[in-house]
Amino acid sequence: MPPASSPCGCGDGARRRGPRGARSRTSLPGACAGRHRTTLLSPFDSLLWHRARAERIFGFRYVFEAYVPAPKRRHGYYVMPLLARGRLAGRVDPGRSGRTLVAKQVSVEPTALDDMATALVEAASWVGCDGVAIERVEPTKLRASLRAAIRALA
Repeated sequence: MPPASSPCGCGDGARRRGPRGARSRTSLPGACAGRHRTTLLSPFDSLLWHRARAERIFGFRYVFEAYVPAPKRRHGYYVMPLLARGRLAGRVDPGRSGRTLVAKQVSVEPTALDDMATALVEAASWVGCDGVAIERVEPTKLRASLRAAIRALA
């Protein structure tokens, strides 16, 4: 375990433990130092296998909604979480229309807006798309900013 004063240790010096000795979410700092990859995760990524653990560690509740009836879906059919700066900071329901990656619904924290734009442009390149289109964004006030960030990267 890193010392309490380390960037990824307990931010206030206390050594709080959760169930089974795991660090509780409250003991993790807001921003850990180090190398972190910004990417969209598959709904089947091992980070999400144990939903309760992901919620406890990241404060991120994830439900694979493909098996949820369409009218009851909150985030979309095939939702991919955004991993940015060592945190789960958003999610997107992607689709495709020709050579355009379509973000049918995006939910993102305001502090992770540029990270979401980067991840969407990168995902478009994975699937051979030339552009990214945005349909819905939560919170809605971030829609124009997200589109501008995507244009700046393209």
